[in-house]
Amino acid sequence: MKTFLNIVLFLVLPLVAHTQDITQTLRGTIYDQTRQIELSKATLIIPNISYKIEF
Repeated sequence: MKTFLNIVLFLVLPLVAHTQDITQTLRGTIYDQTRQIELSKATLIIPNISYKIEF
């Protein structure tokens, strides 16, 4: 019985760990490059990321 439980846990735990999303918070201020003023509405696109971030 103990061996069966170990096998089930060995097979199920990677599935549970895989479903957790990796999240991080990016904080900062985006400025206009020429006028050096803070932008209130901006879209930040990070290369090699499959989604974009909107503020």
